[in-house]
Amino acid sequence: MVVFTERLRFPAWLRAALIALGVLVAAPIALSLLGQDADRDDRIAGGIAMISVPVLCTATAFLHSTVQVTRPDAAPVDSAEHAVSGQGGAVLRISLSGLWRTSVPISQISTATRASLSAVRAGGVGIRFLGGGHWALLMGHGDVVEIHVPDRHRTYSINTHRAEELLHALRDAGVPQR
Repeated sequence: MVVFTERLRFPAWLRAALIALGVLVAAPIALSLLGQDADRDDRIAGGIAMISVPVLCTATAFLHSTVQVTRPDAAPVDSAEHAVSGQGGAVLRISLSGLWRTSVPISQISTATRASLSAVRAGGVGIRFLGGGHWALLMGHGDVVEIHVPDRHRTYSINTHRAEELLHALRDAGVPQR
């Protein structure tokens, strides 16, 4: 049974800026292809760039993070969850639009705490490696919940707009909190 789910997108201003960037980069390429005597290879390369840049910028603008806490006690456990937890126990799942994801059995989490982490300090938004086994999933401003997983030598900082609800779901699943 899912006891907590949150899906976050980048802020609207960042999505708009990424889409505008794609258009602003593609427009000069298109104009240069029309205005000069480009050979066939230049036109092909320019056409690929003209299409791929806006597509990549737009795709990036619509990335989202998903955080989910599941507990098997109220519903049957599917085979994938059983394999992840080793005993069919509660699981924390974190993902970035399916491009990156991880599942952590609740039994492996030593603590969960509310913290603050800015995108500036982390070096940007998205999935960020902060060094020393510390990963951050940031979609903008807001609180993070830090999850410590000693068995993996990892700490995950998860951006959330519902920190108290996430901490409550983790506590109910058996995670100690500081």
